[in-house]
Amino acid sequence: MKDGAMRQLADIYLPEARELVNQLQVTSAVTAKQLNVAVYGVYNAGKSSLLNSLTGHVECEFFATSDVPQTKVNSSLVQDGIRYVDTPGLDVNEQDTRMATEGSYQADLLLLVHKLGAGSVQSRDLRAMARLVQAHGKPDCILTVLTEGELARDNQPLLEEITAQIRSFLPGCSPYIVSNSMFRKGVLEEKQLLVELSGIPQLLQVLQEAELRLGNMLEQERNEKKHMLKVRILEHIAERQRMLEDQLEAAARGQATREQCFVEAVQELQSNLGFTRQQGTGRQDP
Repeated sequence: MKDGAMRQLADIYLPEARELVNQLQVTSAVTAKQLNVAVYGVYNAGKSSLLNSLTGHVECEFFATSDVPQTKVNSSLVQDGIRYVDTPGLDVNEQDTRMATEGSYQADLLLLVHKLGAGSVQSRDLRAMARLVQAHGKPDCILTVLTEGELARDNQPLLEEITAQIRSFLPGCSPYIVSNSMFRKGVLEEKQLLVELSGIPQLLQVLQEAELRLGNMLEQERNEKKHMLKVRILEHIAERQRMLEDQLEAAARGQATREQCFVEAVQELQSNLGFTRQQGTGRQDP
């Protein structure tokens, strides 16, 4: 069945599982042999800059950055055995948010990105992240990255607040704090200390270790994820079937009750009008 037809059927008959069907289709379409690492977060959180830093595209950007939204579709780059996926920012418009969510569904390893300079995570963005963590199904394959790490030392209360917010749906998480600007300065000015202090090399090492750990298990991991999604969709189908059967049973009982009420009403009316049915003859006498 084509994707469009499946989505249309879900929209009509199983709207509560619409997003699961979408996630299954996106996940099933992933064919890359490399580890998929996707970023997810609001517009201007530093996602594209982070990917440029991780892939060494400092002087010549691969992932476009600007003060206005540049990423409108999911774009990717394969480097050193990892496929990096950049997604549009949340909170720009519905289309961008949908594309970002679909991009995150491709991820074997997901990076939730937030900018320290933006303050605490907004409630709706927090809810979106929480839903995504639940959908991903493997919390140990989700990392939190805080950009503008140069602000961390003077904003410890904010850092603690953001960490607590994220731990509300991702227990035990310890955000990776990075500074894209510090990394860029270190690279352009050949100052290795700034490069190290930026946190980018440390995060890159974590990703490379994940690639080594998961590389030979990617197909198995993806198949397990698809199986989990299918099970959840089947659970929704079974629940909808039970609900429809209950409705049909209730409708049948209601029809039987209405028929009985009708018969009783007719009999009472006949009695009130002085009509009686002679037993066995079918004749009615006034």
